[in-house]
Amino acid sequence: MTDPRPPRPGRPDPGDPLGPAPGPRPGPGPGPFHPPIPWTPFGPGDTAAPDVPGILARVAKTRTALEAAQVQLTQLRHGPGPDGTDPRVRPVSRADGLWPFLVIRSYLGDVGARPIDTPSAPEIGHGEFGSPDIVVTTTDPTDKQVLGRDGVAALHSQNRIRKYMNYDTTYTIWVHVWNLGLAPAHGVRVRAWGFANAPDGSFVNSPPKVFLGGTEIDLGDRTSEDAHLLVRTGTWLVPAALAPRWGGGIQVVAESMSDVMETANPLLDRHAAFFAIPFM
Repeated sequence: MTDPRPPRPGRPDPGDPLGPAPGPRPGPGPGPFHPPIPWTPFGPGDTAAPDVPGILARVAKTRTALEAAQVQLTQLRHGPGPDGTDPRVRPVSRADGLWPFLVIRSYLGDVGARPIDTPSAPEIGHGEFGSPDIVVTTTDPTDKQVLGRDGVAALHSQNRIRKYMNYDTTYTIWVHVWNLGLAPAHGVRVRAWGFANAPDGSFVNSPPKVFLGGTEIDLGDRTSEDAHLLVRTGTWLVPAALAPRWGGGIQVVAESMSDVMETANPLLDRHAAFFAIPFM
């Protein structure tokens, strides 16, 4: 006997154990809300077309103002031209501008001109023709971190400079850094690496280079007493396990935020230098 009463709302039909058939699914809603992208110049919300004529006009106006300021600065520095006319604007090099000009010499007489013309310049990094600004000495725990411009002469007078390195002996690596610019150089990072060559004398399949140390110094402009300093950069102990090798080399770099090197090749960059030294 069936129940003549209809099922209560919300209750399944007792005649169907699975309950009522599902109704149609609701359609897709509006989706997630994406706030508008704020406008920023050249950003994703910048859909405006650039005003090319306006930009070119501003560029021309700025160039005119800069050229006038360049003439004025040239006149203040060098005086007026003939008969009181505007002076001829002289091109300013890196060495003559108000910037630092860091140099680690690759040979005596090196003033930082790069690239080095190898046919007319001394051979770089071989024996006595290595960088005169890389100095290897015996180790003294009382050494100061920075010596003045007479530091190399002082080390010579103490008979501490070495042209070769003995295995299992620690040596101190000094770097003579110069600032030939008209502006001081602050926060100059001086770093050194050492490496040994392969047993056949080449650098093919040689051990990886070793970081020897680094320090930070400040240099005055080229007219000051502290325009160039001798810096104790690191130490190097060549292990006897590397024998027999005739020697290796020391690579150094010096750079600051305002005068950055482009490559560690001393033939191409005045911030870097190399010194070859025999092992015994």
